[in-house]
Amino acid sequence: RRRARRMLGSLHLNQNRLDEAEHLFQQMIAEKATDADAWIMLGYVYLQKRYWQKAESVARQLRKLPQGEALACCIRAEIAKMLGNLEEARTLADQAVALAPRLPLSRILLAEILDAMRADVAQQRRALAEVLRVSPGHKSARQALEGLNQPPQEFDERLFNGVAVASTFQAPA
Repeated sequence: RRRARRMLGSLHLNQNRLDEAEHLFQQMIAEKATDADAWIMLGYVYLQKRYWQKAESVARQLRKLPQGEALACCIRAEIAKMLGNLEEARTLADQAVALAPRLPLSRILLAEILDAMRADVAQQRRALAEVLRVSPGHKSARQALEGLNQPPQEFDERLFNGVAVASTFQAPA
C-alpha cells in the first residue's frame, strides 16, 4: 500500500499537482517518520514550489535518518543549483556521492550539475558512465551519454523571435 501511495505521489509530482503530492507525502511521513523516500519526495515538492526554507528543513530531517546524510546533500545541492550557485551545488553533490557511492540520485544530480556548469566533456562522460554503472537502465543518462558521443552538428540560419540569425552548434569534443 505504501508503494502504491508513493507511486501516486510521484505521479502528482510529475504532473505538477504539487499540493496533492505534498499532502500525500506529509501523510506518509506522519505515519512513518523514518520513510526516507517520502522525505526526499517531499523535498522535491518544495524544490518545485521554490520553497527553499521548507526544502532545507527536509534536508535537516533527512540528516537524522540512517544513511540520510547523502540524501540531505542532494536536496541542498538541488537548492544551490536552482539558485545558480553551481560550485556549491557541485561540492554538495560530490559529498553525496562520497557518502553513498551506489545511490543513483547523487550521481544523476552530479551529472546534471556538470552539464549546467558546462564542464569538460570527459568529466560529463565519466559522471554519466557512473550513473549507468549504479543504475544500468537509466534511460536519460544513456541518452545524454549518446548525445555527448555524437559529432558536432551544423545548423543553417534559424528563426529566433522572428529574426533570422546564423547559428552553429558545436558539441564539445
